Amino acid sequence: MNIIELSKSSRAGCRFCKLKIQKDEPRLGEEYEFSMGGSVRTGMRWFHLKCAIDNFPDLVIHADVSDKITKDVLEQLEEVKKKATQSAFAIQGISELGEEEKTVNVKGHILKAMKPKLDIDESGSENQSRTIYVEDNDNRRKIVLWNEHTKLKLEKTDKIVILKGLSKLGSDEKIMVYANKGSKVLINPKDEDLEKSIPNIEIFTSQEWTKPRGKFSIFELAKSSRATCNVCKEKIIKAELKIIKPGWGENEDTKQKFPSSASYHVSCIIKDENGGEVLQEALTRLTPEQIDSNRNIFSDLQVQLKDEVQLSEILSQLL
Repeated sequence: MNIIELSKSSRAGCRFCKLKIQKDEPRLGEEYEFSMGGSVRTGMRWFHLKCAIDNFPDLVIHADVSDKITKDVLEQLEEVKKKATQSAFAIQGISELGEEEKTVNVKGHILKAMKPKLDIDESGSENQSRTIYVEDNDNRRKIVLWNEHTKLKLEKTDKIVILKGLSKLGSDEKIMVYANKGSKVLINPKDEDLEKSIPNIEIFTSQEWTKPRGKFSIFELAKSSRATCNVCKEKIIKAELKIIKPGWGENEDTKQKFPSSASYHVSCIIKDENGGEVLQEALTRLTPEQIDSNRNIFSDLQVQLKDEVQLSEILSQLL
């Protein structure tokens, strides 16, 4: 587990800038595994927090935060998460894509559009595909349109925008984008059409219950089947999407409080005392990948929350 904390000494060096991390300076630790003596062990790679924010924001976003981190650093971390959430839904030039497989919103200008062709998969199902070549900032990329998207009228120099496309490495080891059933393809869109198509979600942090600093409600896949839903008291199955609500536990003997969290089935959370606020906090921190991987779950949740106007509106934008 990655962690953001205050450095306990001045011994560790930053893996990015190679300079020492001074004692009490905020740092990010990235956990990694290595083999020694025939067994697998874990260690930490340390970074100045600023170096991590500027160069590895994904590590920062998903790291645990020590309760000793100062208020100004917490505010900085929240701003990083806010920008990351907004940029995840922003439309980027297709030349800006990295090599990781993920859901993307991209734009470019058409250089060449091939004719649609029929593809037959291993199960015998027939699908139409169409390859187009797109340019952005003098960089050329390939887009593959599937089924209904192949029927679009396309002309050279047309501006094309793919919403909820999938970027991945092709057989030529170059990044490309697939526009599938869940994608939306716009040709020469107006600015107002684009604004309506992109979620405008404000990060929400609830003040309705006490929780450790730097902790927020989130959706995550259950890593095991040990957790029990705090509402229905049934087990949450491994790999099932759940909601984590951070809070405080108390030692029965010493009465000393410690950071803790409660787990919930997605369909149960609204029945919690702070269910609406927990959901809003978690929904505004969703990534496109989480949405696409669990679209059926969120569609069912939207039906369940049809009378919860604010939550239903957030889900409508995300879906």
